[in-house]
Amino acid sequence: MVTGTSNSRWVPGSSCVCEPACRLMIYRPAQWWLCTRPTDMRKQHQGLIALVTGFMGMNPLSGHGFIFINARRTLLKCLYFEPGGYCVWYKRLEQGEFARQNTRDHATHLALSNTELHSLLEGLDLTINKRRKRWNNPDQTKVNQV
Repeated sequence: MVTGTSNSRWVPGSSCVCEPACRLMIYRPAQWWLCTRPTDMRKQHQGLIALVTGFMGMNPLSGHGFIFINARRTLLKCLYFEPGGYCVWYKRLEQGEFARQNTRDHATHLALSNTELHSLLEGLDLTINKRRKRWNNPDQTKVNQV
């Protein structure tokens, strides 16, 4: 079991709202911001920080998490600052795409709750209530049934 530090928002023994994504996170941002511009996924820490400060007009040291999705909507990166340094994690879909989020005209970012982030990662489109395609490993399915 991962235990939290005095500066983290992780509560030891509690289940995370976005369990699959946050299982290994020691520090979990209280607020997530989705960048509305398709992002070049070759960007690493410095490039993503530049997007947060330049395009989104936000402070990457705020303790908030920032989500970036590529134009094909098959790749997603999250950036956040935890005590000690920046963290970036990455998800690549084997099948399907991440749901489009409704945005206001010319909005640079969109606030997401932990539940909305979880839904985005799991392929749920909250606007149409339909689960999006995801690749499932047939071997893993057999293991889970045993």
